[in-house]
Amino acid sequence: PDKTKFGQQTGLDHFIVGADQLSEGIGGMKVGLVARDGAFGFATFTPDKSHGYLCSRSALQRHYGAEIGRARSAGWYMYRSFRADGAEIHGDGAKEFKKVAKFLGIQYRPSTPHTPNSNALHERFMQVFGDGIRVALFQAGLPMQFWPLAGQYFETAYNCTVVQSHGKTAYAARYPLKSAPSLHPFGCLVTYVPLAGHRRKFESRAVPAVFLGHNPQPGGLVSSEFRVIP
Repeated sequence: PDKTKFGQQTGLDHFIVGADQLSEGIGGMKVGLVARDGAFGFATFTPDKSHGYLCSRSALQRHYGAEIGRARSAGWYMYRSFRADGAEIHGDGAKEFKKVAKFLGIQYRPSTPHTPNSNALHERFMQVFGDGIRVALFQAGLPMQFWPLAGQYFETAYNCTVVQSHGKTAYAARYPLKSAPSLHPFGCLVTYVPLAGHRRKFESRAVPAVFLGHNPQPGGLVSSEFRVIP
C-alpha cells in the first residue's frame, strides 16, 4: 500500500475498561476502540458497550468517514476505489478485527502471537492515548465514569495540536482546507446560552456549565457543537 495516503495503513486496538460498575463509563460504555492512520497519524476514539464485531465496524466507519463509505437505509455500501488500492488494517489477533476487515474488503494483518514487538508502534500509541485520558480526567477533577468523553476530547486535542513527523498536525494533514478549532481544557467552567424554549421568563440567558469537549463527527471532523453539563 501507498503509506503516504490516508487509510492505506491503519492500526487498531481497544481498551477494555468497564469490567465492573465502578469503571463502566457513562451511557454503559465498557470498551474504547482506537484507530490510528499510519501516514497522517490521525486517530479516532470510539466508546461502545461491547468489543464485538458491530463495535469494531462502527468505529472503523467513523474513523474512515467519507473515504471508505456511507451508511444507507438498506445496508452498508463501501467505495470500490478504496477496496482496490491495497489498504491494510494492523491489529492483534482479535476475531472481530479480522471479520470487520473482511466485511470492508480491506486486508487484515494481525500481529504475531506472544510477540509484542510485531505491533509495537500502535501498542506504544495506546499507552500514550491511555495517559491522555488519565490526564484529562485528573485535571478536570471528574470521576472515572467520564472516560468515554475524556477519550473523545483527547482525540481532538491529539489530532489538532501534536505535530507529526510530516511537519503538520494530523488534522491539518487530513483536512488541509479546514481550520482547527479553539480548544478549551476538558472540565473547565464555561457559560453557554440554552435554547429559548429551555429558559424561564426573565431567567439569565447565560448558564454556567462544565465543558466536556466537541460533539464527535464521522471522519474525526471537529464541529462547532459542544458538550456541556449545566
